[in-house]
Amino acid sequence: MYCIPVVMFADVEQGFMPWLMDSVEERLTHVVLGRTVLDQLIRDIVQERQGAYATPVATPKPGTPATQSGSRRGSKAGAGTPKPGSQAAGEVGY
Repeated sequence: MYCIPVVMFADVEQGFMPWLMDSVEERLTHVVLGRTVLDQLIRDIVQERQGAYATPVATPKPGTPATQSGSRRGSKAGAGTPKPGSQAAGEVGY
């Protein structure tokens, strides 16, 4: 067994341990503060985006040019081949 002198033990107990505890407390306070700030930022962003995604997206109504039959890709046989004259000048259809 090691024998620690009483003077050294008193110095550790009265000087080092209080300093160590204060340092640990300060560090934990910074960690908790950072976590609180980060939690609040995340909460604010989620609420903001929830509002943005809550608004419905406008969808085209049936019968509009974007949804008429024949304009959907792959909906009919041969739909992938362009009609003659439907391409702009210089465009190559694949």
